[in-house]
Amino acid sequence: MGLALRLTGSGIRLTFVGILVALATMACSSVAAAPPPTAPDGPLVQQLASEVRDARALKHLQALQKIADQHGGNRAAGTRGYDASVEYVVGVLRDAGFKASTPTYEVSRWHRDEGGGRQRNVIAQTTTGDPASAVMIGAHLDSVEDGPGIVDNGSGVATLLEIATQLGAKPSVQNQVRFAFFGGEENGAEGSTGYVDALSTADRKKIKLYVNVDMVASRMAAT
Repeated sequence: MGLALRLTGSGIRLTFVGILVALATMACSSVAAAPPPTAPDGPLVQQLASEVRDARALKHLQALQKIADQHGGNRAAGTRGYDASVEYVVGVLRDAGFKASTPTYEVSRWHRDEGGGRQRNVIAQTTTGDPASAVMIGAHLDSVEDGPGIVDNGSGVATLLEIATQLGAKPSVQNQVRFAFFGGEENGAEGSTGYVDALSTADRKKIKLYVNVDMVASRMAAT
């Protein structure tokens, strides 16, 4: 895989801008066999920067809080709260035109009592852009067992959902844009590890940049 960035403690609006700058940078550095038939990424990035809204991200946070309230106060991996969070994210992405998938990953034997041997991530990507040059943006979807996980990491999830919704599934981009919502982060990054392990060497090399979005509604850096 290529360069990995970790955005933490910057505030949702600043994170929007940071991710869009990363997209623009990759657009400038990508090498295509032929010029793209549609407009370049630069104007699209500027448009997105003006269209993404904290208020819409907040609505996603409120939805995640409601899910936690309805499922014992948390959205921990392997619980009904987590499953409901997966379905919520999938619904938002599909409404935005994405073909969201929920690939499974193996849970370590230490955590199988929390929901069986396999659990789900959520993956969605644009149908446009070079699939051999993917920009991947990810956040973990699960919470700890002691709370709803609204800052850690509902804020990251909400940010990604707002960007994905405004970007759409068929934007004019040079690089394919892939969104990932990983489970099992609080159990040792099992979801993201499982996702990467399941990729072939060739598919890993297609990921040119990964941006991890964590705790963006807090000034406290994630550990």
